[in-house]
Amino acid sequence: MEGISDILRVPLGYIMRLCYMLTQNYLFALLLFALVMQLVLLPLGIRQQKNMVRQAALRPKEMAIRKRYAGRTDKVTQQKMNEEVMKLYQDERFNPMGGCLPLLIQMPILFALYQVITRPIRYLCGMSSATVEALKNKAIELGVNFEGVRMPEIDLAKAIRDLGIENFSAVEGAEKLTERLVPSMTLFGGFDMSLIPTFASILVLVPILNLVITFLSSRLSRKFTYNPAQDAQAQANPSMKIMEWTMPLMSFYIAFQVPAAIGIYWIFRSILQFIQTIILSKTFPYPKFTEEDFKRAEKEMKQNNKNYKKISNVAVPHSLHHIDDDDDDVIRVEVPKEKPEEKKGTGLVKDANNNKPKD
Repeated sequence: MEGISDILRVPLGYIMRLCYMLTQNYLFALLLFALVMQLVLLPLGIRQQKNMVRQAALRPKEMAIRKRYAGRTDKVTQQKMNEEVMKLYQDERFNPMGGCLPLLIQMPILFALYQVITRPIRYLCGMSSATVEALKNKAIELGVNFEGVRMPEIDLAKAIRDLGIENFSAVEGAEKLTERLVPSMTLFGGFDMSLIPTFASILVLVPILNLVITFLSSRLSRKFTYNPAQDAQAQANPSMKIMEWTMPLMSFYIAFQVPAAIGIYWIFRSILQFIQTIILSKTFPYPKFTEEDFKRAEKEMKQNNKNYKKISNVAVPHSLHHIDDDDDDVIRVEVPKEKPEEKKGTGLVKDANNNKPKD
Protein backbone atom coordinates (compact mmCIF):
# COMPACT_ATOMS: atom_id res chain seq x y z
CA MET A 1 0.00 0.00 0.00
CA GLU A 2 1.24 3.46 -0.91
CA GLY A 3 -1.22 5.60 1.05
CA ILE A 4 -4.27 5.70 3.28
CA SER A 5 -6.57 5.62 0.24
CA ASP A 6 -5.15 2.21 -0.70
CA ILE A 7 -6.63 0.66 2.47
CA LEU A 8 -9.87 0.13 0.54
CA ARG A 9 -8.64 0.21 -3.06
CA VAL A 10 -6.04 -2.57 -2.78
CA PRO A 11 -8.44 -5.19 -1.28
CA LEU A 12 -11.07 -4.29 -3.89
CA GLY A 13 -8.39 -4.61 -6.55
CA TYR A 14 -7.58 -8.14 -5.34
CA ILE A 15 -11.26 -9.10 -5.43
CA MET A 16 -11.69 -7.62 -8.91
CA ARG A 17 -8.56 -9.39 -10.11
CA LEU A 18 -9.85 -12.74 -8.82
CA CYS A 19 -13.22 -12.13 -10.52
CA TYR A 20 -11.50 -11.33 -13.82
CA MET A 21 -9.16 -14.32 -13.54
CA LEU A 22 -12.17 -16.62 -13.04
CA THR A 23 -14.28 -15.21 -15.87
CA GLN A 24 -11.77 -13.71 -18.32
CA ASN A 25 -14.59 -11.36 -19.28
CA TYR A 26 -14.77 -7.88 -17.80
CA LEU A 27 -18.58 -7.71 -17.94
CA PHE A 28 -18.97 -10.99 -16.07
CA ALA A 29 -16.18 -9.93 -13.71
CA LEU A 30 -18.20 -6.82 -12.82
CA LEU A 31 -21.28 -8.95 -12.20
CA LEU A 32 -19.33 -11.38 -10.00
CA PHE A 33 -17.72 -8.45 -8.17
CA ALA A 34 -21.14 -6.89 -7.53
CA LEU A 35 -22.37 -10.22 -6.17
CA VAL A 36 -19.36 -10.52 -3.85
CA MET A 37 -19.92 -6.96 -2.58
CA GLN A 38 -23.60 -7.74 -1.99
CA LEU A 39 -22.63 -10.77 0.11
CA VAL A 40 -20.02 -8.76 2.03
CA LEU A 41 -22.63 -6.12 2.88
CA LEU A 42 -25.36 -8.69 3.62
CA PRO A 43 -24.91 -8.51 7.44
CA LEU A 44 -25.53 -4.77 7.25
CA GLY A 45 -28.60 -5.42 5.09
CA ILE A 46 -29.91 -7.86 7.70
CA ARG A 47 -29.30 -5.29 10.42
CA GLN A 48 -31.15 -2.66 8.40
CA GLN A 49 -34.10 -5.01 7.88
CA LYS A 50 -34.29 -5.87 11.58
CA ASN A 51 -34.15 -2.17 12.39
CA MET A 52 -37.14 -1.50 10.13
CA VAL A 53 -39.06 -4.45 11.59
CA ARG A 54 -38.49 -3.00 15.04
CA GLN A 55 -39.77 0.38 13.87
CA ALA A 56 -42.81 -1.28 12.29
CA ALA A 57 -43.59 -2.89 15.65
CA LEU A 58 -43.94 0.62 17.10
CA ARG A 59 -46.41 1.71 14.43
CA PRO A 60 -49.61 1.48 16.59
CA LYS A 61 -48.11 3.69 19.31
CA GLU A 62 -46.67 6.09 16.78
CA MET A 63 -50.02 6.35 14.99
CA ALA A 64 -51.72 7.03 18.35
CA ILE A 65 -49.40 10.00 18.86
CA ARG A 66 -49.95 11.31 15.34
CA LYS A 67 -53.73 10.89 15.66
CA ARG A 68 -53.71 13.03 18.80
CA TYR A 69 -52.27 15.90 16.76
CA ALA A 70 -54.25 15.26 13.58
CA GLY A 71 -55.37 18.40 11.76
CA ARG A 72 -52.90 20.67 13.57
CA THR A 73 -50.32 21.96 11.15
CA ASP A 74 -48.79 24.87 13.06
CA LYS A 75 -45.08 24.70 13.77
CA VAL A 76 -45.38 24.45 17.57
CA THR A 77 -47.79 21.52 17.39
CA GLN A 78 -45.75 19.67 14.79
CA GLN A 79 -42.60 20.15 16.86
CA LYS A 80 -44.28 18.76 19.96
CA MET A 81 -45.61 15.78 17.99
CA ASN A 82 -42.13 15.00 16.66
CA GLU A 83 -40.70 15.28 20.18
CA GLU A 84 -43.23 12.74 21.45
CA VAL A 85 -42.43 10.36 18.59
CA MET A 86 -38.70 10.66 19.30
CA LYS A 87 -39.35 10.09 23.00
CA LEU A 88 -41.25 6.93 22.08
CA TYR A 89 -38.24 5.77 20.05
CA GLN A 90 -35.93 6.61 22.93
CA ASP A 91 -38.04 4.75 25.48
CA GLU A 92 -38.15 1.70 23.21
CA ARG A 93 -34.40 1.99 22.55
CA PHE A 94 -34.92 2.32 18.83
CA ASN A 95 -32.49 4.32 16.68
CA PRO A 96 -34.21 5.63 13.51
CA MET A 97 -30.79 6.29 11.94
CA GLY A 98 -29.61 2.71 12.48
CA GLY A 99 -30.61 1.66 8.96
CA CYS A 100 -28.49 4.29 7.20
CA LEU A 101 -25.15 2.53 7.72
CA PRO A 102 -25.32 0.30 4.59
CA LEU A 103 -25.99 3.36 2.43
CA LEU A 104 -23.06 5.23 3.95
CA ILE A 105 -20.68 2.32 3.40
CA GLN A 106 -21.65 1.80 -0.24
CA MET A 107 -20.49 5.26 -1.33
CA PRO A 108 -16.79 4.80 -0.34
CA ILE A 109 -16.86 1.41 -2.10
CA LEU A 110 -18.20 3.06 -5.25
CA PHE A 111 -15.49 5.74 -5.14
CA ALA A 112 -12.79 3.12 -4.54
CA LEU A 113 -14.15 1.00 -7.39
CA TYR A 114 -13.83 4.04 -9.67
CA GLN A 115 -10.08 4.02 -8.98
CA VAL A 116 -9.86 0.24 -9.47
CA ILE A 117 -11.55 0.49 -12.88
CA THR A 118 -9.76 3.63 -14.11
CA ARG A 119 -6.35 2.40 -12.87
CA PRO A 120 -6.34 -1.29 -13.88
CA ILE A 121 -2.54 -1.67 -14.04
CA ARG A 122 -2.10 -0.29 -10.52
CA TYR A 123 -4.92 -2.16 -8.75
CA LEU A 124 -6.14 -4.96 -11.01
CA CYS A 125 -2.66 -6.09 -12.04
CA GLY A 126 -1.14 -5.18 -8.67
CA MET A 127 1.75 -3.11 -10.03
CA SER A 128 3.32 -0.29 -7.98
CA SER A 129 2.94 3.34 -9.04
CA ALA A 130 6.64 3.40 -10.02
CA THR A 131 6.16 0.35 -12.27
CA VAL A 132 3.06 1.90 -13.82
CA GLU A 133 5.06 5.04 -14.66
CA ALA A 134 7.86 2.93 -16.14
CA LEU A 135 5.37 0.99 -18.28
CA LYS A 136 3.87 4.28 -19.45
CA ASN A 137 7.31 5.59 -20.48
CA LYS A 138 7.94 2.36 -22.36
CA ALA A 139 4.61 2.74 -24.17
CA ILE A 140 5.59 6.30 -25.15
CA GLU A 141 8.86 4.93 -26.58
CA LEU A 142 6.78 2.51 -28.65
CA GLY A 143 4.73 5.37 -30.08
CA VAL A 144 1.71 5.61 -27.76
CA ASN A 145 0.46 9.18 -27.20
CA PHE A 146 -1.05 9.95 -23.79
CA GLU A 147 -1.53 13.70 -24.27
CA GLY A 148 -5.03 14.86 -23.38
CA VAL A 149 -6.02 11.40 -22.12
CA ARG A 150 -8.25 11.56 -19.01
CA MET A 151 -7.53 8.00 -17.85
CA PRO A 152 -4.05 7.05 -19.07
CA GLU A 153 -3.91 3.65 -17.33
CA ILE A 154 -6.87 2.42 -19.35
CA ASP A 155 -5.08 3.45 -22.54
CA LEU A 156 -1.91 1.86 -21.15
CA ALA A 157 -3.76 -1.45 -20.65
CA LYS A 158 -4.96 -1.26 -24.27
CA ALA A 159 -1.43 -0.53 -25.47
CA ILE A 160 0.03 -3.48 -23.55
CA ARG A 161 -2.55 -5.83 -25.08
CA ASP A 162 -2.19 -4.38 -28.60
CA LEU A 163 1.62 -4.14 -28.68
CA GLY A 164 2.21 -7.44 -26.90
CA ILE A 165 3.18 -8.22 -23.35
CA GLU A 166 6.69 -9.20 -24.45
CA ASN A 167 7.51 -5.56 -25.26
CA PHE A 168 6.89 -4.60 -21.61
CA SER A 169 8.19 -7.63 -19.71
CA ALA A 170 11.69 -6.12 -19.45
CA VAL A 171 10.42 -3.16 -17.43
CA GLU A 172 11.58 -3.33 -13.83
CA GLY A 173 8.80 -4.56 -11.57
CA ALA A 174 6.68 -5.89 -14.46
CA GLU A 175 8.16 -9.40 -14.51
CA LYS A 176 4.92 -10.95 -13.23
CA LEU A 177 2.75 -9.01 -15.66
CA THR A 178 0.89 -11.44 -17.91
CA GLU A 179 -1.63 -10.99 -20.68
CA ARG A 180 -4.12 -12.87 -18.53
CA LEU A 181 -3.92 -10.12 -15.89
CA VAL A 182 -4.27 -7.13 -18.23
CA PRO A 183 -8.02 -6.60 -18.62
CA SER A 184 -9.81 -6.14 -21.91
CA MET A 185 -12.84 -3.89 -21.50
CA THR A 186 -14.07 -4.22 -25.08
CA LEU A 187 -17.13 -6.37 -25.78
CA PHE A 188 -18.71 -7.46 -29.05
CA GLY A 189 -16.01 -5.74 -31.05
CA GLY A 190 -17.08 -2.17 -30.29
CA PHE A 191 -18.68 -1.89 -26.85
CA ASP A 192 -15.75 -0.39 -24.92
CA MET A 193 -16.60 -0.19 -21.21
CA SER A 194 -13.55 1.95 -20.51
CA LEU A 195 -15.03 4.91 -22.41
CA ILE A 196 -17.32 7.57 -20.97
CA PRO A 197 -20.83 7.35 -22.49
CA THR A 198 -22.06 10.05 -24.87
CA PHE A 199 -25.34 10.55 -26.69
CA ALA A 200 -23.52 9.84 -29.96
CA SER A 201 -22.40 6.31 -29.00
CA ILE A 202 -24.05 3.01 -28.16
CA LEU A 203 -22.77 3.51 -24.60
CA VAL A 204 -25.71 5.89 -24.06
CA LEU A 205 -27.63 2.72 -23.18
CA VAL A 206 -25.73 2.55 -19.89
CA PRO A 207 -27.06 5.86 -18.44
CA ILE A 208 -30.55 5.11 -19.79
CA LEU A 209 -30.61 1.66 -18.19
CA ASN A 210 -29.30 3.20 -14.97
CA LEU A 211 -32.18 5.67 -14.93
CA VAL A 212 -34.86 3.05 -15.66
CA ILE A 213 -33.55 0.27 -13.40
CA THR A 214 -32.75 2.57 -10.46
CA PHE A 215 -36.23 4.11 -10.64
CA LEU A 216 -38.05 0.78 -10.97
CA SER A 217 -36.02 -1.00 -8.30
CA SER A 218 -36.46 1.82 -5.78
CA ARG A 219 -40.19 2.06 -6.48
CA LEU A 220 -40.77 -1.69 -6.30
CA SER A 221 -38.58 -1.98 -3.20
CA ARG A 222 -40.95 0.32 -1.30
CA LYS A 223 -43.60 -2.39 -1.51
CA PHE A 224 -41.30 -4.64 0.52
CA THR A 225 -39.94 -1.89 2.79
CA TYR A 226 -41.52 -0.38 5.88
CA ASN A 227 -42.50 3.26 5.46
CA PRO A 228 -42.85 5.32 8.67
CA ALA A 229 -46.35 6.41 9.60
CA GLN A 230 -47.37 9.16 7.19
CA ASP A 231 -50.73 10.24 5.97
CA ALA A 232 -51.86 10.03 2.36
CA GLN A 233 -51.37 13.74 1.81
CA ALA A 234 -47.69 13.49 2.72
CA GLN A 235 -47.21 10.69 0.21
CA ALA A 236 -48.84 12.82 -2.47
CA ASN A 237 -46.73 15.84 -1.60
CA PRO A 238 -44.81 17.20 -4.65
CA SER A 239 -41.57 17.14 -2.65
CA MET A 240 -41.98 13.38 -2.18
CA LYS A 241 -42.32 12.97 -5.93
CA ILE A 242 -39.13 14.96 -6.43
CA MET A 243 -37.28 12.74 -3.94
CA GLU A 244 -38.51 9.68 -5.83
CA TRP A 245 -36.69 10.88 -8.94
CA THR A 246 -33.59 12.26 -7.23
CA MET A 247 -31.51 9.07 -7.08
CA PRO A 248 -32.41 7.83 -10.61
CA LEU A 249 -31.56 11.24 -12.09
CA MET A 250 -28.30 11.36 -10.13
CA SER A 251 -27.31 7.92 -11.42
CA PHE A 252 -28.25 9.04 -14.96
CA TYR A 253 -26.04 12.13 -14.67
CA ILE A 254 -23.08 10.38 -13.02
CA ALA A 255 -23.16 7.64 -15.67
CA PHE A 256 -22.24 10.33 -18.23
CA GLN A 257 -19.23 11.41 -16.14
CA VAL A 258 -17.50 8.07 -15.51
CA PRO A 259 -16.44 5.05 -17.62
CA ALA A 260 -19.31 2.82 -18.71
CA ALA A 261 -17.98 0.04 -16.47
CA ILE A 262 -18.98 2.08 -13.39
CA GLY A 263 -22.51 2.52 -14.73
CA ILE A 264 -22.77 -1.18 -15.52
CA TYR A 265 -21.64 -2.05 -12.00
CA TRP A 266 -24.31 0.32 -10.64
CA ILE A 267 -26.95 -1.49 -12.72
CA PHE A 268 -25.88 -4.86 -11.32
CA ARG A 269 -25.92 -3.49 -7.76
CA SER A 270 -29.45 -2.06 -8.18
CA ILE A 271 -30.77 -5.40 -9.41
CA LEU A 272 -29.02 -7.39 -6.67
CA GLN A 273 -30.15 -4.92 -4.00
CA PHE A 274 -33.77 -5.33 -5.11
CA ILE A 275 -33.46 -9.13 -4.97
CA GLN A 276 -31.95 -8.88 -1.48
CA THR A 277 -34.80 -6.62 -0.34
CA ILE A 278 -37.38 -9.21 -1.40
CA ILE A 279 -35.51 -12.09 0.28
CA LEU A 280 -35.00 -10.23 3.56
CA SER A 281 -38.63 -9.06 3.65
CA LYS A 282 -39.69 -12.70 3.47
CA THR A 283 -37.08 -13.84 5.99
CA PHE A 284 -37.79 -11.05 8.49
CA PRO A 285 -41.43 -10.08 7.79
CA TYR A 286 -43.04 -6.94 9.11
CA PRO A 287 -45.69 -7.33 11.84
CA LYS A 288 -49.30 -6.92 10.81
CA PHE A 289 -51.83 -5.11 12.97
CA THR A 290 -55.62 -5.05 13.18
CA GLU A 291 -57.87 -2.12 13.98
CA GLU A 292 -58.13 -3.44 17.53
CA ASP A 293 -54.35 -3.21 17.91
CA PHE A 294 -54.41 0.46 16.96
CA LYS A 295 -57.30 1.20 19.34
CA ARG A 296 -55.53 -0.63 22.16
CA ALA A 297 -52.32 1.33 21.53
CA GLU A 298 -54.27 4.59 21.42
CA LYS A 299 -55.90 3.82 24.76
CA GLU A 300 -52.57 2.82 26.30
CA MET A 301 -50.81 5.97 25.09
CA LYS A 302 -53.66 8.13 26.38
CA GLN A 303 -53.55 6.42 29.79
CA ASN A 304 -49.77 6.83 29.98
CA ASN A 305 -50.14 10.49 29.12
CA LYS A 306 -52.70 11.00 31.91
CA ASN A 307 -50.61 9.15 34.46
CA TYR A 308 -47.60 11.26 33.54
CA LYS A 309 -49.54 14.49 34.04
CA LYS A 310 -51.19 13.40 37.28
CA ILE A 311 -47.87 13.00 39.05
CA SER A 312 -46.87 16.51 38.07
CA ASN A 313 -47.15 19.16 40.81
CA VAL A 314 -46.58 22.08 38.48
CA ALA A 315 -49.44 24.00 36.97
CA VAL A 316 -49.34 23.61 33.17
CA PRO A 317 -50.81 26.52 31.23
CA HIS A 318 -53.06 25.84 28.27
CA SER A 319 -51.30 26.11 24.93
CA LEU A 320 -52.47 28.75 22.52
CA HIS A 321 -52.42 25.99 19.92
CA HIS A 322 -54.64 23.67 22.00
CA ILE A 323 -52.00 20.95 22.15
CA ASP A 324 -52.50 20.36 25.87
CA ASP A 325 -56.04 19.07 25.59
CA ASP A 326 -55.69 16.82 28.63
CA ASP A 327 -54.51 19.54 30.99
CA ASP A 328 -57.62 19.11 33.12
CA ASP A 329 -56.06 15.93 34.45
CA VAL A 330 -53.13 17.84 35.93
CA ILE A 331 -53.16 18.23 39.68
CA ARG A 332 -52.37 21.87 40.26
CA VAL A 333 -51.04 23.11 43.57
CA GLU A 334 -52.68 26.33 44.62
CA VAL A 335 -50.32 28.74 46.37
CA PRO A 336 -52.24 30.45 49.23
CA LYS A 337 -52.29 34.21 49.23
CA GLU A 338 -50.70 35.98 52.15
CA LYS A 339 -53.24 37.01 54.78
CA PRO A 340 -53.09 40.56 56.01
CA GLU A 341 -51.49 40.91 59.40
CA GLU A 342 -53.80 42.02 62.22
CA LYS A 343 -52.51 44.14 65.05
CA LYS A 344 -53.65 42.73 68.34
CA GLY A 345 -55.58 45.07 70.50
CA THR A 346 -56.47 47.46 67.68
CA GLY A 347 -58.94 47.56 64.90
CA LEU A 348 -56.26 48.51 62.44
CA VAL A 349 -55.21 46.19 59.63
CA LYS A 350 -51.78 46.21 58.01
CA ASP A 351 -51.81 44.91 54.49
CA ALA A 352 -49.25 42.52 53.01
CA ASN A 353 -47.48 45.29 51.15
CA ASN A 354 -46.54 47.18 54.31
CA ASN A 355 -48.74 50.10 53.42
CA LYS A 356 -50.00 52.46 56.05
CA PRO A 357 -52.65 51.10 58.38
CA LYS A 358 -56.17 51.76 57.39
CA ASP A 359 -59.16 52.29 59.63
